[in-house]
Amino acid sequence: MLKDENDGVRSSAVAVLEQLAKFAKFTNPIGSAVFHLVEMLKDEKYFVRSGALDGLIALAEHAEHRNLGARRNDAMEIDWNPTIF
Repeated sequence: MLKDENDGVRSSAVAVLEQLAKFAKFTNPIGSAVFHLVEMLKDEKYFVRSGALDGLIALAEHAEHRNLGARRNDAMEIDWNPTIF
């Protein structure tokens, strides 16, 4: 577990994504993608800005591929806080 100021932020991000995954109940492609993103965030070596961003972009691309209305640019337009990622 990381022992710095990002520890609480990472825990919060994982908790939110776990709730989203439970809500999706893995019955759709987004639920599956969220599950994999949660697993990536649980592994501290991947909790870096680029890794989290890559995961969210992949999630958006997966949703777009499934015609669920998400666009890759939506993920890119998020105002990333460098103190978090």
